[in-house]
Amino acid sequence: LIDLVIRNKGKNRLTGKDSIQFEQYDKLKFGFLDPNVSQKKGLLDLGYLFQNVDTLSQPGKKLLAIYQEESNAHVYGKQNPSKFKKQIFSQKKTEFDKRYINNPNVQEFMNYMFQQVDVYDESVYLLNKQFLSPIADNGKIYYKYFITDTIFNDEGYYIQLAFEPRNQEDLLFSGNLEISMDGSYAVKRAQLKLNKQTNVNWLKDGEIRFHYRKNEDGVMLSDTTMTFLTLGVGSGESIFAQRLSINDAYQLNAPFPAHVFQG
Repeated sequence: LIDLVIRNKGKNRLTGKDSIQFEQYDKLKFGFLDPNVSQKKGLLDLGYLFQNVDTLSQPGKKLLAIYQEESNAHVYGKQNPSKFKKQIFSQKKTEFDKRYINNPNVQEFMNYMFQQVDVYDESVYLLNKQFLSPIADNGKIYYKYFITDTIFNDEGYYIQLAFEPRNQEDLLFSGNLEISMDGSYAVKRAQLKLNKQTNVNWLKDGEIRFHYRKNEDGVMLSDTTMTFLTLGVGSGESIFAQRLSINDAYQLNAPFPAHVFQG
């Protein structure tokens, strides 16, 4: 089964399409995880921060964001010749006091460390490290796979495939994939968990979730990607980083506006 998934990657991944355009909403957050609010009440005029703890985004966790960035963009890509462009048409982000913090550097650092990712990439880039995708061309050398379930619903017939590293200390994931059994062997869902034994500084825990939806022509399109990482040292206070990307309004093989790839 995993051979069939790998063999059909080229026709299923978005970057393999002759031309594609879609709209993307992107949200990046960074802050404290499960802050000890009782110890912060004496903080001069900053006490209001701890009245806005998010308890909904991650069930069972409390998030106190200190940096947030949101944007909406038009994304265009084509082959022959290969070109890609993302045009941001609206954006809001946290602005710190310029006397003490270089805001452009903060934004650049956050976007570099927590880049947008795709399970179809050979390597998934996180925290300045490259983790091998479970559907990479040589994935079978590094991962073990197990069929755990079959799924029949309104979206079709899928097989759930669990995977785990052969070596827990390598830069690898554990988790599961949902594979479409309509002949395309495309990924419908993917859950990639970072192993605590993985040798990455500061990393306590992490997870990436991918969801793909099938269009009217049967092509599986990237719908939602969510990355959530927990960072810290020992039993001390932890920080989190979360990135959410939602893609919509896809157009495949449609002509581009003439000015798109200029400038």
